[in-house]
Amino acid sequence: VRQALEQLQGSSALFIIGPSGSGKSSLVNAGLVPALRTGALPSSENWRFASLRPGSQPLESLGELLAQLVEGTSFDLHATNELTTALQQDKKLLLRVAETLGLHNKGSRLVLIVDSLEEVWSLVGTAEERRVFLDQLIAAVEEPGTPYLIIFVLRSDYYAEAASLDRLSDLMQRNQLLVSAMGREE
Repeated sequence: VRQALEQLQGSSALFIIGPSGSGKSSLVNAGLVPALRTGALPSSENWRFASLRPGSQPLESLGELLAQLVEGTSFDLHATNELTTALQQDKKLLLRVAETLGLHNKGSRLVLIVDSLEEVWSLVGTAEERRVFLDQLIAAVEEPGTPYLIIFVLRSDYYAEAASLDRLSDLMQRNQLLVSAMGREE
């Protein structure tokens, strides 16, 4: 957890990478998130948290999450299907959502946990849907002063697939924490 917190300082993305069963999700959900909720980083006790699994339809999964986030706000789109369609057309949709949520105030952040990122290769049928989904997330974290902090959880046997995409590879190289397989005692 300490290493993850160190890497998050001044960063908008972190990839937690390790073999199946190594405790990647536990590190995030039982270690990192509680630490952030209690103020392990400046103002992190005030941050919002959301998580998603891409599944076989990552754009729909992201659209559903966005619909939950904007519920009760003045955002112009509210239905999952509207947001899913907008994700394919508006490369800055996540940033517009953040603005609606008031996350552009200094110190406000939305921590988005993308657990099982490997599903975009193992379950998604089209390269286009994979590209649009990943482009949305990458655009959100690459924006200067972004309010997003995205934690990607990736099985190491999908590292090559992720690294084959230039923008994702660049982001991974700068922001990764490797989790080794657990031993018998662990």
